[in-house]
Formats: sequence, structure tokens, C-alpha cells
Amino acid sequence: MCFGGDDASRAIRQQEEARSGLIQQGVGSINRAFSGFDAPFYERQRQAVLAGQLPQVGEQFRQQRNQLGSTLADRGLLRSSASANLGGALTRELAQQQQNVSNQATQAVQGLQGQIGAQKGQLLSQLQQSADPTLAAQRSIEAATQFSAPSLVQPLGNLFQNWANIYLAGKIGQVYGQQNQLPNQPRTVSPFANNTSSSYTVK
Repeated sequence: MCFGGDDASRAIRQQEEARSGLIQQGVGSINRAFSGFDAPFYERQRQAVLAGQLPQVGEQFRQQRNQLGSTLADRGLLRSSASANLGGALTRELAQQQQNVSNQATQAVQGLQGQIGAQKGQLLSQLQQSADPTLAAQRSIEAATQFSAPSLVQPLGNLFQNWANIYLAGKIGQVYGQQNQLPNQPRTVSPFANNTSSSYTVK
């Protein structure tokens, strides 16, 4: 009988069991460190992005609407059908930009979720190699801390620039020329009809 071989096999098996136990201990530490990155966490981040960017959209909309109102007033078009159409077009553009910001917030959070998942996967891979639960716990806490308060809010560019290029630079001039050629056109209620001043302002 080969008792030496049995002893060696038993020792290897014990080492493997001990290593597996250490790895499981490390996995528990990593899972605990990343346990806060759940669905409510990501939703809070998405809402934070919206809270930071939607007011920027609203401010840009007000500035663009003021500019539109002033331009219409300068050309005597405040009560024209063009004014109503342009006001509606600008409102639709606002809705589109708000939807764009919402989509971008979702994408930003999905990107963050991917980064966190990749970091956790890297820690698990390192643990499989080292079987060092103490080191895994330390690294996982450090990594999780880096993601605990992300800053996903970015300043927005000029969201209404394309709209202004199309409508302010083109369509108003076209309508103004037509209005001069056909002076006695019927008046139409527009979003700007309550203010005929050239210094039109929207709150």
C-alpha cells in the first residue's frame, strides 16, 4: 500500500479547500463593498444628472424664446401666423431637447454601471490569483469609495443653435418678405401676442 501517495493527495486536497475558503471569504468582502451599487443607487445618479441639466435646458429655452419674441417684434410679426408656428416649433424643440437630456442621463448611468461592474470583475479575478481575502477587502473598499459619489453632470452646449439657424436666420426672413408683399393679411393669435415691445422678455 502507498501511504505516502495518500498523504500527499490529502495534503493537496486540504490546501485546495483552504484556498477555496479564503477565496470565498474574499468574495464576500468584495460583494459587501459593492452592495450599495444597486438599482436605487443608479436611479439617484440619473436623477442627479437630470436635476443638474434640465434647468440648463430651461434657461436656454427662455433665452431663445426671448430672442425669437424680440426678432418677431422688430419685424412686426408678433400677431402673425408665423409667430404662432414658430412658437410651436420652439416648444417642440424644447420637448426634444428635454428627451435628449433624459436619454443622455440614462446612458451616463449605464456607463457608470459598466465601469463599476468591470472594477468588481477585476477585483474578483485578482482574488482568484492571490487567494488573499485581506488584500481583496482592502482593494474593494478603496475601489467602491471612488464610485460612491460620482459626478456625471456635464455643462451643456448651445442646444438650440440648430433651431436658431433654421428658423431665426431663414424662415423669419422669408416670412417677413412675404408679409411685406401681402400687407393686409389676417392676424393670428401667437405665443407673443401679449407683448408688442421690441424688448420682448419671457420669465
